[in-house]
Amino acid sequence: MTVPDSSKFEEFLHSMAARYILIGVPEDIGIKANAGIGGADTAWLPFLQAFLNIQSNDFLSGDNILLPTLMKKDWKLIGML
Repeated sequence: MTVPDSSKFEEFLHSMAARYILIGVPEDIGIKANAGIGGADTAWLPFLQAFLNIQSNDFLSGDNILLPTLMKKDWKLIGML
């Protein structure tokens, strides 16, 4: 599914049946800025692999979740899974 142009993005989100939107931005600049140890930027892909492997159940259906696909170059939204 491709997202329409940005002028109709809000209408597009309201038309979706999903109750939750899951957005992951792999970064750890805040951790490093607070003198912490970086590495959180690598956690997104393992999380995503585990999360997408969860079966639908009575509490959470896959239809309730909207997962945007982002291009890393400029973090432009290119579609939804």
